[in-house]
Amino acid sequence: MRMLALSLLLLSGCTSATAPLPPPSPTLSPLATRVQRSASESRECARSVLSSFIDAFNRGDSAQLGTIFSTARGATTFKWFVTPDTPAYGPGVLQLPDYFARWRASGERWRLVGVDAGASPGWHGGVDFAMEIERTWPDRSMVNGGKGALDCDARTIFVFALGDPLR
Repeated sequence: MRMLALSLLLLSGCTSATAPLPPPSPTLSPLATRVQRSASESRECARSVLSSFIDAFNRGDSAQLGTIFSTARGATTFKWFVTPDTPAYGPGVLQLPDYFARWRASGERWRLVGVDAGASPGWHGGVDFAMEIERTWPDRSMVNGGKGALDCDARTIFVFALGDPLR
């Protein structure tokens, strides 16, 4: 009993009300450190992150693609990636490099046509966005609409859903 009392006394002396606490980690949960952004700030962030993704896809940069679709970075980690060419619930994050490589090998390239986003954060702590992407091959092209969610601060996409061709 004396050891317990002595341990508690020592531990109480190790904390201080004036000692600063470290900043919260954005990887703890989607509720940690939610940054308020206007619609225009959210739209610019979504444009920047999507442009980085499309640039990495077009260059075949697996390392950068691995950081954009991450299970370890950001307040909300990777959930799904679906297109008309993937299974209904999309491939897992570990299968994405194979899909990207197969699409690139077929000559497919992407271009961001447009993006929109509202004020954020959303319920998940990130930015919800809508997009239009032009997909081109050597013999054809199409524009697909879609939507998703991303983490501006971590520069990750955790939901990506590209629909059927618009035109």
